[in-house]
Amino acid sequence: NAIARVIPKLRHRNANGSGVFIRPCLPFALADDASTDTIDRMLDDDLRIAAVIETSQGSFQVWVPLAGPLQPIDEALCTAACERLEELYGTDPGVAHRDSFGRAPGFRNRKPEHDHDGITPLVEMSNRHSGFRGYDTSLLDEARSMVANNPQHLAERSVGAVLNANDHDHDHAPDT
Repeated sequence: NAIARVIPKLRHRNANGSGVFIRPCLPFALADDASTDTIDRMLDDDLRIAAVIETSQGSFQVWVPLAGPLQPIDEALCTAACERLEELYGTDPGVAHRDSFGRAPGFRNRKPEHDHDGITPLVEMSNRHSGFRGYDTSLLDEARSMVANNPQHLAERSVGAVLNANDHDHDHAPDT
């Protein structure tokens, strides 16, 4: 198995200060820097969450599946779905694009602000919130509406783009 062969190398690099990131191959929308209260709101809104990953104490990444492996989704729709999550829940706009990467569970979050005397948080899957419940067709429909109503805005965003403070009417600049 190719993944099993690279795990020791990734663990070594992670121990020496590197972050380890993942991106599922299916079309997903990612929300980053979600709190437990935000996740509860998402669940109350019936968002179809497939995975919740705690990246540091009380900070989570939420992965929402948009379609299956044989259902190609235009990258503008994935971007719009990520932006919609950011609009609805106030998550990090810096990951509101199709090609977002998330932290890999089982490795350490090596951001300097999380280093406390050489100890960094272990990135963990939150079993309480995770579980595949189908694809989020409602979020996908909202993304289609966003693309139809404002295609120019999404076309201007590059893959992996990070918004600046002028791109949204938020009280805070994105943390990247």
